[in-house]
Amino acid sequence: MNFFAIIFSGFVLLSNLAYANDALQQGDTPPDYLGRDKNGDEVNISAYKGKLVVVSFWASWCGPCRKEFPFLVNLQKSAPDKVQVVLINYKEDRKIFRKLSQQFGDKLLITHDRRGSIGKTFNVQGLPNMFVIDQQGLLAYHNVGYGESSIEKIVGQLNQLIVEHSRAQESE
Repeated sequence: MNFFAIIFSGFVLLSNLAYANDALQQGDTPPDYLGRDKNGDEVNISAYKGKLVVVSFWASWCGPCRKEFPFLVNLQKSAPDKVQVVLINYKEDRKIFRKLSQQFGDKLLITHDRRGSIGKTFNVQGLPNMFVIDQQGLLAYHNVGYGESSIEKIVGQLNQLIVEHSRAQESE
């Protein structure tokens, strides 16, 4: 291996390590800003304190994302007083965002991250990319991808967080 290849490999390794260290960890406070909805209103995690906030970075071209969508709709419908689902349209054209907002806007809160700047603050590297923020505003769970096997884990985590929060409120 020549000298330049060794130096370049070292830079790639260091940049990947630095990028990995930026990843949100369980218990971290995630970025508050989640974009703007179809009406242009700012959406922030802090507006939903006391609820679980399920944030999913999503794109219309992503097959697993499209499979995840009914799960997210059912989740929002089943516990609107305990959960707020925010779907972030990731790196797609404004026309696509408008179309999605019209199609799905009454079912889920949808925001737009055209340039990927919001995703960058969450260290999004694949789609779908789901973050569950607990009732205190801390990252409780993170899942990349979607499949039948992930549903059980996600539902288990959500139920556990709801039960723990209910117990904490009862003891106060």
